[in-house]
Amino acid sequence: MREVFSKFNNFKWDNVDKIEYKKAKDGEAVSFNNVLRQNIVESDNDIGFDVRYFECAKGGYTSLEKHEHVHVVLTLRGSGSIIVGKKVYNVQPFDLTVIPSWAEHQLVNIGEEPFGFVCTVNGDRDKPTLLSKQETLELMEIPELSAVIKAAF
Repeated sequence: MREVFSKFNNFKWDNVDKIEYKKAKDGEAVSFNNVLRQNIVESDNDIGFDVRYFECAKGGYTSLEKHEHVHVVLTLRGSGSIIVGKKVYNVQPFDLTVIPSWAEHQLVNIGEEPFGFVCTVNGDRDKPTLLSKQETLELMEIPELSAVIKAAF
């Protein structure tokens, strides 16, 4: 394993590119909005996990999805709402959220400034599954969630 050092400056790490959060599949409604990602540490460096920084611009949000792997999310910037299962957590810098296996989840910027967070996941992991329209509608029956969920049908 080699040493890695990357200097931090204004929510950007040296030698780490800002890239799109993900790409929508052909024919699929876009399930996210205004999100960039930086892959700070990648598991191919003899490490068994990835450390990534995501930033949701004003009005931005990630996909409403679920998967087997666990997320550890540390908020670094701004404010957001994190849907985890049937709960919503309003977060600010240095709040920590663990998203369990198969929990429905979405991260939503609720402030004026960017909502930035570090997400650590297993390097070897399954692919996310978007919630079905029916699953989303069931979650939206919960008043606390319906006020936060961003969905594309």
